[in-house]
Order: sequence, then C-alpha cells, then structure tokens
Amino acid sequence: MSGHGHVKPNPDGSKARCGGPSLCAVCAQERSEAHDAALDAEWNAAIEAAAEQMDAVMPYPSAMDRLQAAAYLKRRLLALKREVKP
Repeated sequence: MSGHGHVKPNPDGSKARCGGPSLCAVCAQERSEAHDAALDAEWNAAIEAAAEQMDAVMPYPSAMDRLQAAAYLKRRLLALKREVKP
C-alpha cells in the first residue's frame, strides 16, 4: 500500500480505515501536497503566459525587469498559497 488510499488511490483500490483527510494526519498531508502541486502547475502556466505577454509588449526587457517581474509573481504565489490552503 503506497498511501492510505483516500487522496491518492492505491493500485489495488484499498483504503485504510483512518477516517480520511479530515481525521488522519497522513491523509491530510497527502491532500496538502496534492493541492500544492496543483497550485504550482497552475502558477507555472500563469507565469509562462505572463512572460509571453511581457515579451510581446517589451521584446527585449532588461534583466532587472525580468527579475522584478519574477519576484512579484513569486510573492503573489506565496500569498495565494496562504489564502487557499485546504
């Protein structure tokens, strides 16, 4: 058994009798990790889209412009992660 089976299904379909994410620390941790991974994937796509838009508006931005934009997006991502924790 790779996990308890409530958040990430086990290959054999089994589930532990632990109460799931609302009662079990292991399941809650799995849910938190899955949520963080989904947010990271969503934000990576948003960062790529923002970079494309920035390139369209300012084709040759300075290194400082890119660093400032990346720092802003990172701060925003961290703020959103704190707001949206399951």
